[in-house]
Amino acid sequence: MSGEGTNRLTLKRVALCALGIFFVSLGIAITASSDLGTSPISSLAWVAHRVSQISPLLPEITFGTTSFALNVIFFLTQWAILRRDFERTQFLQLPCTVLFGVAIDFCMFLCGFFPVASYPGRVAEVVVGCAVVALGLTCEFAAEVLYLPGDGMVKTLSRVLGMKIGPTKIAFDVFLVVASVVLSLAFIGRCVGVREGALISMFAVGFFVRLCQPVVDRLKRIVC
Repeated sequence: MSGEGTNRLTLKRVALCALGIFFVSLGIAITASSDLGTSPISSLAWVAHRVSQISPLLPEITFGTTSFALNVIFFLTQWAILRRDFERTQFLQLPCTVLFGVAIDFCMFLCGFFPVASYPGRVAEVVVGCAVVALGLTCEFAAEVLYLPGDGMVKTLSRVLGMKIGPTKIAFDVFLVVASVVLSLAFIGRCVGVREGALISMFAVGFFVRLCQPVVDRLKRIVC
């Protein structure tokens, strides 16, 4: 295959990955806007944002900023654990993390124009958000370029601990939710930001990803 053809394929994959990151950001923002919590992987960043809004001791920090900071920590942790085994292509996680944080704040801004007051409507928001996250993950999986630092942490822990991805993901999600609750109690004295939305997301995202599997297969044929 010519170098030009290879470059085109690479650009297709990168564009598809960027689109996936945007959809993941949009889905997280929709879920978070319900104020019923968000997915476990974003729960710590969401609670840090909520704590900054409520606590008189801290300046207000946007959800995108806390997401960026948390993902930088995830990236550095992967790098520290794997060292020489850390793949060079995964350094692209950093610019993707910037895109991810900016996209979350932009999507949170957009979601502010569509407030939902009723509880059933907010639950529906969570479900729709989970479907959009699943669509974004589908694009990322099809692109096969890289993964966001949160997913990278799961892969890294799975590798060094000799555990399967599934149990590692569950354990990591539980850790993040517990850490979110502790952070909330420590700074505010009560639990904020971790609600039923996190539980719904834990199951709904995986369900929608499975539904999107035919889309993954089709997208792979297009970009490969």
